[in-house]
Amino acid sequence: MQRRDYPLLLQPDGVCGAGAKDEKEPPLLLLAIKSTELNFKNRHVIRQTLGQGGWVAGQKRNNNGVGYVRRVFLLGKENTEELGLDLSEILQMESKLHGDILQWDFSDTFFNLTLKDVLFWSWFSSLCGQTSFVFKGDEDVFVNTPNMLSYLKGELKKPQAHESMKGFMVGNVIIRALPNRVNKSKYYVPESFYKGQYPLYAGGGGVVYSGLLAKRLHDVSKRVHLFPIDDVYVGMCMARLNAGPVHHPAFLTFDFTGNDEDQLCSYHGILLVHRCLPNQVLKLWANMKKTEAQCWGVPLRGGTRRNTTL
Repeated sequence: MQRRDYPLLLQPDGVCGAGAKDEKEPPLLLLAIKSTELNFKNRHVIRQTLGQGGWVAGQKRNNNGVGYVRRVFLLGKENTEELGLDLSEILQMESKLHGDILQWDFSDTFFNLTLKDVLFWSWFSSLCGQTSFVFKGDEDVFVNTPNMLSYLKGELKKPQAHESMKGFMVGNVIIRALPNRVNKSKYYVPESFYKGQYPLYAGGGGVVYSGLLAKRLHDVSKRVHLFPIDDVYVGMCMARLNAGPVHHPAFLTFDFTGNDEDQLCSYHGILLVHRCLPNQVLKLWANMKKTEAQCWGVPLRGGTRRNTTL
């Protein structure tokens, strides 16, 4: 459990993820998406939709760009004996083509997801020093990237923003959670391993935090024992920093409630929705672009009407 020195197998060439070659300022956002070797389709769809790199506009009506976006996928290694094939050559080709694969030589299992956080923080701290924010999420999420950029740009404009960025983390916050004691559940944690409540944490489907906090998490994680549930482990590291994530209603880790999803502009008012298949992401992205004019100015869930001067 204490091993953290797994070697890198693939990484982007000298840059903080895939983005634009002619960037004129530091990236505003790095999308760090947890993936697996087998899920080519998920990565392909993300590249075509919410994960497009380069200069991305948050408010397109006034053609005022918001910031540069970069992208990286976080992977371990599949068990070739169980699969019956070796995907390493195909993945090397994908990495060479897109420049967005970050892979380490550890077994890509559910309980090893925490390694993707701690190893990513180490990589980020070395190579991504000027990046303002990180979105860390699963490959089955739908992210409204323009909304995310506008929201984050607004956070940077707040008074004392530099100070608040030291502990900035936003997502769907889970409080007073208890370990799952059902031994058939993949989240099962025996009492002999962990007692008491979990710390405050943000649901692992997707969370955004500052680049400054990512470096602090890297430092503090060296003093926090690894825990096999990744989002809980991030909460443990935050607690050690005397910080905590902030809840935002536009992070729908557990999907829409009631018939909200059926409303014409529902996806224009969110930052994230969890549990989406690749074909759903394609349809949602296309529909969001199609209804952009009709849904202009829709406020974020739980927020106020967006400022169109961003």
